[in-house]
Amino acid sequence: MTQVSRAVRIHAPGGPEQLVIDTVDVGEPGPGQVRIRHHAIGLNYIDVYQRTGLYPNTMPLALGMEGAGVIEAVGEGVTHLAPGDRAAYAANPPGSYCDVRVMPAMNVCKLPDAISFETGAAMMLKGLTAQYLLKRCKPVEGLDAGDFVLFHAAAGGVGLIACQWAKAVGLRLIGTAGSDEKCALAHEHGAEFTINYRTEDFVARVKEITGGKGVKVVYDSVGKDTFDKSLDCLMPFGLMVSFGNASGPVAPFAPGILGPKGSIYVTRQTLFSHITSRERTQAMADDLFAVVQSGAVNIRIDQRFALTEVRTAHESLEALAGAPRWPARPPDAAAWPARRATCPVRTGQCGRCESRPVRRTAAAHQRRFEGQRPKTSCCSECRGRWCSSPPHPVPGTRALPRWGSRVVPADRAPHGPAPFAPGARVRCHTLRFLSWFRADAPKRRWVRWCGKRGRRLRRFP
Repeated sequence: MTQVSRAVRIHAPGGPEQLVIDTVDVGEPGPGQVRIRHHAIGLNYIDVYQRTGLYPNTMPLALGMEGAGVIEAVGEGVTHLAPGDRAAYAANPPGSYCDVRVMPAMNVCKLPDAISFETGAAMMLKGLTAQYLLKRCKPVEGLDAGDFVLFHAAAGGVGLIACQWAKAVGLRLIGTAGSDEKCALAHEHGAEFTINYRTEDFVARVKEITGGKGVKVVYDSVGKDTFDKSLDCLMPFGLMVSFGNASGPVAPFAPGILGPKGSIYVTRQTLFSHITSRERTQAMADDLFAVVQSGAVNIRIDQRFALTEVRTAHESLEALAGAPRWPARPPDAAAWPARRATCPVRTGQCGRCESRPVRRTAAAHQRRFEGQRPKTSCCSECRGRWCSSPPHPVPGTRALPRWGSRVVPADRAPHGPAPFAPGARVRCHTLRFLSWFRADAPKRRWVRWCGKRGRRLRRFP
């Protein structure tokens, strides 16, 4: 019997605006498959990687790697599940952002009655990741109770589970995070030491904590921003475990650098290498279920979204991870007055997180105006994402969603083609304070920018 289901898919890589809800037909499961009706779906950063094209896939692509629900039907050869069973999974191929789906049964596990659907959906991918990191990714000299390990992004989904699990098995976990609030959260969940890597040198702090010896293992899901320094945190024969790219992929490096650092080891891990058989998947899941049911690990759920709010969910996920979050198109005009009211130049502080006062040099403003990435951000929380003076686009043109937006030719538009021909002269309605660039300005004046390359044609009060 064929059913109709909603499914969130993308038809081209890009931002959250690429997420659309399609209607798809769902048939009967074939050999080795099950049909599961979801009660809850997990949201993970790997979904962002797939949406943006960092992990290439065939289009159209249905997103989502984990979920929990009730088995409706099983195919030939499936013996560990039956219709009516509660189940949860983290598995390929993606496609959990839907009401009901047919999928391979190998990685679908029976969910204990003591664990809710929401908890099951929130813990499978992150929990199984923490399981293989702590239980399967060990240095050559082993990992015993009392050993130091360093865990980056300790306040993230995987990090909070790992902090609790590491404490339960006796490891001394040093967690890093991007703010004092996140450090406090990691400490509450079992991290013995925490480091704010935005205000402290985490290499020096790790050496201080460990008495100069370093740690046996570094677990790093941040990627580019933390990889090089993490190698300096390891003791001789230590293990660097890279399992994510939240700040971008790690740049290529020469293996010869590992010898002088203590003959250390480097590995790039992924969950799906560890769940290639039903027996191994079930063993890892049983370990996870046991530690959750014992109370040693609590699964934290901060936000809940309806399936129709999937774009908002992705924007929230990227914001929490500290990724740049420029909108793909200008905000609705009705929202501009409210955003202008919280512009940091007008209020003297970040309008979103109310952090320290914002002070920028004329050079920093000029970089913003020229559409370049600022060298510094306004605060440690929103990292400048909210501190964007709203654009004022003229109908028929496209504005950059940046501080001091200006309309540019289509060949320079960052978010796809603009509705005018490349090289055409376009009118920019963006206005800037001259006093931001001239400290001796006697009063506020406006500057109008026009022309093919955004040349300033005239100045007027």
